[in-house]
Amino acid sequence: MAQSVIGALRVELGIDTAAFDRGLEQAQGRLNSIGKSMEDVGKRMQGIGKRMSTWVTAPIVGIGAASLKMAGDFEQAMNQVAALSGATGDELDQLRAKAKELGETTMFSASEAADAMGFLAMAGFDTNEILAAIPGTLQLAASAQMDLGRAADIVSNILTGYNKTTEDLAHVNDVLVKAFTSANTNLEQLGEAMKYAGPVAASAGVQGSMAGTSLRGALSRILSPTTAVTKAMEEAGLSFTDAQGRVIPLADIIEQLGPHAENTGLFMELFGQRAGPAMAALVSQGSAALRDLTAELEDSAGTA
Repeated sequence: MAQSVIGALRVELGIDTAAFDRGLEQAQGRLNSIGKSMEDVGKRMQGIGKRMSTWVTAPIVGIGAASLKMAGDFEQAMNQVAALSGATGDELDQLRAKAKELGETTMFSASEAADAMGFLAMAGFDTNEILAAIPGTLQLAASAQMDLGRAADIVSNILTGYNKTTEDLAHVNDVLVKAFTSANTNLEQLGEAMKYAGPVAASAGVQGSMAGTSLRGALSRILSPTTAVTKAMEEAGLSFTDAQGRVIPLADIIEQLGPHAENTGLFMELFGQRAGPAMAALVSQGSAALRDLTAELEDSAGTA
């Protein structure tokens, strides 16, 4: 009896031990599986960490490099301004401060403002003239949607070409903006036209509204007519100067030429092969149209 009971216990304990062993093996397998999963998760986290480092660090490094380049560009531009204008000490500090101020308060950067100052200095502007002209130059560039340096180059050429000062800049800007928004042209084209016509127009005593590439030749012929031109004008009953020998307003010249609009030969003889056709085209528009445009330009205050 006792032996049979002990035998039965051994069988039961053997069975239970086997089950226990299987449970341990299963648990160990699960632990191994969990450990492998945790290892995989750890590796993924490391990869994510590296990518996060790249995503965050690279832009920061890029921003830092861009900032250093901008600072370098600004200093280079200011060095150019100093060399061209001769400004030193307090004067250069004023120019530097103005460029930075414009960089913070306008659509242009401080480096672009400094570049524009360089063009003004190149045109012979001193420190005070640059400080006075640069805000208006930015205004003109913004109106024309043009590079600031190029706008400064154009407006400085116009001011010097027409014997204007920085005090006239606001009016000049208004006239330019009114001109390229009222006619089939832009600031670049106006600048090119005025570059050629400006000196001749200034010596003739006429206003900037007469500017145009072809007008240079026409005005030159009017100011210094050949014997043949003088004879042709007398025969046609034309006179383009007043009692003091100054050229009369362009609209008055166009009005005189009106009755001869179909006489192509006369225009070629009076103004030459290049300016003749342009003057003929201008006459075809009529003096009234020119006077209307001139009035608009004269009433352009605040346009820029």
